[in-house]
Amino acid sequence: MKKIIGSPNDIIVCGGEFSECLLNFMNYINDNFFQITNRYYISEFSVVLNIESVNKTKSKLKEIGFIPITHNEAIEIISHYR
Repeated sequence: MKKIIGSPNDIIVCGGEFSECLLNFMNYINDNFFQITNRYYISEFSVVLNIESVNKTKSKLKEIGFIPITHNEAIEIISHYR
């Protein structure tokens, strides 16, 4: 995975099942990519299978430094790389 992702300063995660898939991937990012300065996720592109777990997942993501953003905010962030 590190070889594919490289050494980014910023990462935006979108899609996947919110409480398990996305959280596991973001934990992997947190554990293996220490140089990432800005960590974002787009929750509106995620699937929620267990509504009761959403707030708990959001709290965990906040603990490991992931910030929720909208898809418009993601486009704004990405546009600065051009």
